[in-house]
Amino acid sequence: MYGWKNFGKSGFQKNSATFKDDDLSSNISDKTFLITGANSGLGYATALKIATLGGRVVLLCRNKERGLEARDSIVEQTKITMLSYGF
Repeated sequence: MYGWKNFGKSGFQKNSATFKDDDLSSNISDKTFLITGANSGLGYATALKIATLGGRVVLLCRNKERGLEARDSIVEQTKITMLSYGF
């Protein structure tokens, strides 16, 4: 029950009412994030956003070629150099 009430539609609606953009302005430059499925979809979007905010990102992908394409795309868009990957 906890998950349904807090992470479902009603939990989102309740918590989004008090969300502030400043909540996302944390300094994450000293943090490392391991992102699974980082070559597409939510994983890619998450990796891109964290890289944009200055966090160190490790892309974990099943397919090497697609992982390298995602890495190159994120580096090109964010101009960061600290991006690792694993397959």
